[in-house]
Amino acid sequence: MIEKAAITEIGVVRLLRYGYGGILFFLLVALIDPPYAGKVIDALGPVLSPLAALAIGAAIYVFHRHVVGELFVYRAVHYLHSNWWDWFGGHTVDPNWREWFGGRPKKCKWRDWWHWLRAHVGVDSTHTVAYLHAIGVERGQGREAYNTFRRHYFSEHGEKKTAEGLDIAHTELHMLWLTLYVTLPAGIYWGATDRLERAVVFLAVSAVVACAAFYAEVVQMQLETGMLKAAHREGELQPFLVEYDIQLESASETPKP
Repeated sequence: MIEKAAITEIGVVRLLRYGYGGILFFLLVALIDPPYAGKVIDALGPVLSPLAALAIGAAIYVFHRHVVGELFVYRAVHYLHSNWWDWFGGHTVDPNWREWFGGRPKKCKWRDWWHWLRAHVGVDSTHTVAYLHAIGVERGQGREAYNTFRRHYFSEHGEKKTAEGLDIAHTELHMLWLTLYVTLPAGIYWGATDRLERAVVFLAVSAVVACAAFYAEVVQMQLETGMLKAAHREGELQPFLVEYDIQLESASETPKP
């Protein structure tokens, strides 16, 4: 039996991050073949069943984080976010409602919301890696610099709650993508087995989840870019990055105070 102290040390958030995919996997198996799922759970027993779900969930999460995420998902999200500026004709956002942290427009037309989601270039960028490049981080180290900032900056500056909040936010993002990894194969499976009603439902859910995950990624990225800008304005960001061996070059632009 896992001790309470061990659970506290590991963190409920991390247990969710690693176990969520396994729980969804078991639910999917139960929907596809309930008798088989029942036999598996009975054979494993009340102790091994949750551990098996955790193991499967950990495998799904690692596959998402280090394979699908790094090779496809994160690249696609970052590419779409950073290139919306070019696709839709430049910086047309009204600065009166666009606050330094990328604040959402209030009482604006739908086009204003669309512009808000778009990234901007240079030091006006709402994209974490693009902003880091604008202030001097060398090409190829943008992701490393961003991950270093997110994982260490706030904990080292005594802002434990902010660090925990970021961890929770990223766990929620992972849960959205993991949901997609379960619902999409389920929809494809039922489509291949001529169960079209179920296939349509799961494919529709997959589409909604994919849009929600992309939207949430962009919103979180804008929030964290605001954090980067705040740290830079306080003169703490670049020394912090240098301490972690992030190479800086002369920035072509100087952020506005």
